[in-house]
Amino acid sequence: MKHYSLAPVRASARYIVCALLIFVGMVSAQAPPDRNAEREFVQRVSADSAKRYARELAAFGPRMGGTDSNRRAALYVHQKFQSWSLPSTIVDDPEKLVHEEHAWRLQVIIPEKYDFSRPWPYGFSPSTAGQQAEVVSAASTKNVKGKALLTEAIVRSQQYDEWASAGAVAILSDGPGRDGDFTEWAMISELPSRLFNPIPVFAISRNDGNRLRAFMSKGITPRIAFELASEIYKSRPQTVIAKISGRSGDKRFIYCAHGDSDSGGPGADDNASGVAVVLETARVLQALITENKLPAPKHTIEFI
Repeated sequence: MKHYSLAPVRASARYIVCALLIFVGMVSAQAPPDRNAEREFVQRVSADSAKRYARELAAFGPRMGGTDSNRRAALYVHQKFQSWSLPSTIVDDPEKLVHEEHAWRLQVIIPEKYDFSRPWPYGFSPSTAGQQAEVVSAASTKNVKGKALLTEAIVRSQQYDEWASAGAVAILSDGPGRDGDFTEWAMISELPSRLFNPIPVFAISRNDGNRLRAFMSKGITPRIAFELASEIYKSRPQTVIAKISGRSGDKRFIYCAHGDSDSGGPGADDNASGVAVVLETARVLQALITENKLPAPKHTIEFI
């Protein structure tokens, strides 16, 4: 099976700009404006540092809450905060059902052999040993037993259960099903959050979906081979909280970014880049306060 590599990180300048605007506004609102300090804050924020954090976070894996990559990423963030003398705590959140997709294979074997370009399994898809199946259109086929269904729709819970109950062995979705959207990449989604889902769903690109439909339009029934190694289990997500204490204890500002990749994809820009901006902003603000170039904030600032 192929172990899919993480996509290259392209850290966006817009996140850095947003971070600067928010924090400059935050600091200015708490103390008389010090334009020199504001300029130095802007000058010290490093896009290269933020890109490095994003790359290092994405390298841990999807970082879904409760998974091993979540724990490793939480420790990484915690240690970064501590290295800048910021008090930091790793909090164990309530237990929940989590999923991890480790490796998978999805390829066409008839009428010609090729790999799908960038398929991605839906979260909570079950592990599936190597299988083969004919691909039929979910929109025009009633007898789906033993078939892999191709659909333009994002797969929802009720439809998934109906197709699985009818005997389908896999589902391929190039949803949202519009030419021009997700042409080369799959739109990642999730199945119902439960321990035992019966069949896997693979998100595929629009180009791959249209290629299968082109075969079908010629009266050819494509055949695919697929397998998936995944885990579904209960675990406790971890959240990191660091803070810069304020002079007054009655209020606080929260500056945060979610640390996971939502649906289990690489998550470089959703949301390793967001966490990277939180880290870099915290680093610079703490340094300026330590060097007495900015006053301690009136209200506590929490980085989550």
